Amino acid sequence: MARRAPFSRIVLKGIGAAEDAKIALECGAAYVYVSNHGGRQLDQGVGSIDVLSKVVEAVGGRARVMVDGGIYRGTDVVKALILGADIVSVGRLYIYGLSPPAGLGWSGCSRSLRTRFISVCHSRASPATTNSTNLTFARRAQS
Repeated sequence: MARRAPFSRIVLKGIGAAEDAKIALECGAAYVYVSNHGGRQLDQGVGSIDVLSKVVEAVGGRARVMVDGGIYRGTDVVKALILGADIVSVGRLYIYGLSPPAGLGWSGCSRSLRTRFISVCHSRASPATTNSTNLTFARRAQS
C-alpha cells in the first residue's frame, strides 16, 4: 500500500472535463488544475475557460480549483474567478512582459494586470450586480 508523505497534497493538472475532476477527487486530489497544457493542439480542442464552470460544479468544494490557459489580461482573471476558480495562473503573461516591444518587465506586467483586475472588479461591484450578471459578463467576454 502506498504511503503519502506528511503534509503532501496532490495537485492533478490537465483536467479537461467534469468527469476528469471526479476521477481526480476519487484519487485524493486536493487541487484540481484545469489546463489544456499550453494550447489547443487541434482546432476543435476545448479551452480551459470553456470547461471551468462544469469542473467547479463537479468538484463541489471538495478540492480547490486552479486554472490556466488563455489568461492574458486582468479581465481574464476576473472571468475565471467568476466561473469558480480558486487560483488563476497567468503562465505566459510574464514572458510577454519581458520581451520587446513591451519590455515592461515582470513588475510592469504585474502592475498592469493588477490595475485592470481592480478596474474590472470596481466596475462590476455595484449593489445591483448579481452572480447571474457576472456569469453573463464572463460568457459574453468568452465569445
